[in-house]
Amino acid sequence: MNNYIQIQVTFPDIDTTQKITNNLLNERLVSCVQILPILSKYWWENKIVTTNEYICFMKTKQSLFENIKIKILSAHPYKVPEIIVTPILEGNKDYLAWIDEETC
Repeated sequence: MNNYIQIQVTFPDIDTTQKITNNLLNERLVSCVQILPILSKYWWENKIVTTNEYICFMKTKQSLFENIKIKILSAHPYKVPEIIVTPILEGNKDYLAWIDEETC
């Protein structure tokens, strides 16, 4: 079984995004973070809300997820932050080995 995952998280602003993702990178919990600006539409408190956000895609190992989740939840300003895990089932073997080398 492959133990690599991609974690998807949204943030309200670039400063929060940078702060949390830099901490995860510095602690070597993730090997890579891609950050994109997005427009989100969702239900919140019985209304449809439209907001500008940032979405991050982080590559790491499954074994590190619980620690990553705790760190995100402790610093994230949202009451219910989006934290979604997608298994990486296949990939470039050299890239997957790089994830191993760059994470703790």
